Amino acid sequence: MPTYQESGLKKIIDICTVILLILTAGAAFWGIKVGKDALSEYKKMNMVAMSTAILNMDKEIFKKLSDKPYLQAMFVEIPNEITSHQVINLFLEKESQKFEDWKDIPSLYDKLWGFNEFDNKDNSDKSRLREAYFIGEEVLYVVLNAHEAHRQLLISDGDWESWAAYIDDLGTNPLFLAAIYCGHKYGYISKEFAEILKQRLMKKDDISRVIKSIYPEMINSDWVDRIGR
Repeated sequence: MPTYQESGLKKIIDICTVILLILTAGAAFWGIKVGKDALSEYKKMNMVAMSTAILNMDKEIFKKLSDKPYLQAMFVEIPNEITSHQVINLFLEKESQKFEDWKDIPSLYDKLWGFNEFDNKDNSDKSRLREAYFIGEEVLYVVLNAHEAHRQLLISDGDWESWAAYIDDLGTNPLFLAAIYCGHKYGYISKEFAEILKQRLMKKDDISRVIKSIYPEMINSDWVDRIGR
């Protein structure tokens, strides 16, 4: 039978245990709250950082368009009666110049960047075309970064749609399609992003007509799976 002192000590220990449990639970709750707040703040910082990075990429593109107005032809709305070859010729320095020795997007890409093309005497004629191609490539990777940010919940659905609209704006432009071809060929884009590109491009009649004409590989059922091959 415990003595009075032992009984009193047990009560004190029991009370201290209860207090410790309460304090521990309170600390855990506070820790969870602080952790959630910190995580929320961290996510907000990431959202701001990602949005800022994408905006800065976009600003760089428009700075180039401002510095070299002929590159603005990348964003001209192309009437249906204008052929893809005529679009390419918009970027040539002289109206008398023609750049028509290509039949589809792979051959256009090869004419721009093929190893032998840099030794050709008409190489200087391609400088503007290559600059315009780079604009298309930069736009593609703005959209790719926006997709990654949206996938990680770092930008809203509305922001993603704003960036994805670039696909619609440039979908009929052969140089933009050439940038997609490069990203697909060398595995610079993911399968998920490639699927989004394909679905978005093919749902618009004017764009799908151009793709069927000069980039029919995209229509193939295994196009997405063949990234990097």
